[in-house]
Amino acid sequence: MRMNMRTLVLAAALIAGPQAASALQLSELGLSPEQIKALLAQAKAPVASPGIAFGSPVAFGAGWGEVGVGAGGSTRPKGRSPTLDGGASVVVGVGNPKSAVGLESAVNIISIGEDPGHDGNVNLKLHTSLSRFSAMAVGVENVARWGTAKKTRTSTFVAYSQLVPLPWNGPRALAFNIGLGDNRFSKGGEGTQLFGGMAVFVHPQVSLIADYNGIELNGGVSWVPFRRWPLTINLGAINLTENTAGTEFSGGVGYSFRF
Repeated sequence: MRMNMRTLVLAAALIAGPQAASALQLSELGLSPEQIKALLAQAKAPVASPGIAFGSPVAFGAGWGEVGVGAGGSTRPKGRSPTLDGGASVVVGVGNPKSAVGLESAVNIISIGEDPGHDGNVNLKLHTSLSRFSAMAVGVENVARWGTAKKTRTSTFVAYSQLVPLPWNGPRALAFNIGLGDNRFSKGGEGTQLFGGMAVFVHPQVSLIADYNGIELNGGVSWVPFRRWPLTINLGAINLTENTAGTEFSGGVGYSFRF
């Protein structure tokens, strides 16, 4: 397949970096300065984005060929045993949320302590992109469960997420998340409750998150440490207002890829 000279010159400029690109004549590329700037920014952008929620579901989700794996742990409130616990998840997407609808399924191992795999559940989320920066979703948590998770009721939710790029220097973007859910989102599991939160992207690879899951107020930070690796690290505190029990501290790491 034949490539025109303009494409070859532009590709070489992006590989060489912005210094080389700035030396090229715009007339040779046939692009405006704004287009050059946008292409260079895209070439330098991280391959993964930091998270926008810390405990609540978000409307964005995985589509066809997208897979994620993760593991994490948290402290337990005083008086509960064990004092530390952890879990793991595998997320798989099908469908196309950009043009139609995507379905994200998550298999969660709730506890990886003394008997790994003994307790777990499956969550499903149907989601669609409303624009490049917004999405809607409906989901069911605990649609299948085993072990001690059988004691937990199924929860349903609807969520809307919005990303707002900022044009000035300072924070790069804001993200808002709002939804309505039952059972795990409402104290005592009675009725439905609003949940939501906000994230501030202080850097393309770092976000600060405030999240209310309908019962507890959580706060955290999400970090993509490597620009070219889709690895995300999340750290934060759960139940900051001690609305249910004591404050817990949680952390996790996730990796996503396409096939």
